Amino acid sequence: MSLLRRPASRVAAKRVVPWLIALDVGREAHSHVTSRLSPTERRQLFELVKRSGGRPSTLSARDRRQLQRLVDRLDLSGLAKHSVGAAITGRRHHGRGRRRR
Repeated sequence: MSLLRRPASRVAAKRVVPWLIALDVGREAHSHVTSRLSPTERRQLFELVKRSGGRPSTLSARDRRQLQRLVDRLDLSGLAKHSVGAAITGRRHHGRGRRRR
């Protein structure tokens, strides 16, 4: 029986909600990156990260400067603020501690 045919339950909701949050954060990140970098800059960033293998020390000094310039243009602190906002949208915080039912 597929998930769509089963009656809605708390267990199913608990499994789906984290994925929805991850999807929302991913959408926010994609929108942030596409608004900050041109297609050429995104391609350059991808190539530099791919070439470095995740280790900037493997790049030449010129490539590291270019990578740093592109990362600075991304404004990662702004992305983090927007992502947190996207992740907690819809949650309500009522005072201190957890709300009991």
